[in-house]
Amino acid sequence: MLRFSEVTAKKVWKGTEEGIESEVLLDDLPIDTSTIERLRTVRKGFIDGRSDAEIAKSTAWAESSIRQLKKWWESYLISENPISWRLHIQSLVDLVATLRKRIINPKIGEQAYTGSSIWKWGNRDWRIAPRSWIYIVTPPNLDDEKILKPDYAYLPFLRAHIPNHPFWAQYKELIMKASDLQDKIDDVIISLKKKDAKKAAEASSYQGFLYQYCYKHSWDPKKMPSPESLQPLDDDEINSCESIIAIISKFIPEYKAKLDEIENLLQRIWDDLDPYKTQIMIENGRCPGCPFNLLKKSTNA
Repeated sequence: MLRFSEVTAKKVWKGTEEGIESEVLLDDLPIDTSTIERLRTVRKGFIDGRSDAEIAKSTAWAESSIRQLKKWWESYLISENPISWRLHIQSLVDLVATLRKRIINPKIGEQAYTGSSIWKWGNRDWRIAPRSWIYIVTPPNLDDEKILKPDYAYLPFLRAHIPNHPFWAQYKELIMKASDLQDKIDDVIISLKKKDAKKAAEASSYQGFLYQYCYKHSWDPKKMPSPESLQPLDDDEINSCESIIAIISKFIPEYKAKLDEIENLLQRIWDDLDPYKTQIMIENGRCPGCPFNLLKKSTNA
């Protein structure tokens, strides 16, 4: 257990940076020379990147005390460089806002779309192509560095700050659910060829159009494509699409429930990515790009 306060530790570290001798520090601090030297050893250990166990051994303090001192040390570096810290945090909060802006909001439809349902985005029925639809209404592959840069260049830092945020797992689950449903739909269309080749051809053609549109227009990491870029269907095409959906529903009894699951999960993702709520988690996290990590490399021992 440490027998001095955070303020005392920070005064020693500040005095060390300013070259103040231990004897001078003793006049203002309620600790002895040995404690000052141990705090200086801790500081140098943090700067050199030594492990908690190594620092504990060299100071004769418990590792739990070293972990507490590390929190004070990070707080000290942040307080000494508040502008750098705030800019770093703000860049990550802005990235969360960018991610959220790239996701359609199923509940209130703040993102631009047309039709009576978000599955009717751009006046097309995307229920026949849920995987393509997900790529339209959410960010592109977050594991693809070529797509991520430069707009998502800070994404690795964001992952490090909020590794337990539900978004990471929910995003993967969303892609998986849409892909699983897509596979079932494709199986239905394949089996339909034996019973109604014409209807199967219509379904494949409609899917193919949506696939191509998705491939051409879903890569912008900052915004969704404009729904106005899609030509609306005529009455015959609408009726044909509805009949295809009806056939799929017969073959996949849980079809509507699966669509609802995807939509509900998408809503949770949008809600959880509230920048103001996420900011608290970001501020409590750490990453290699944090100012104090960069400072540790340049601070004089």
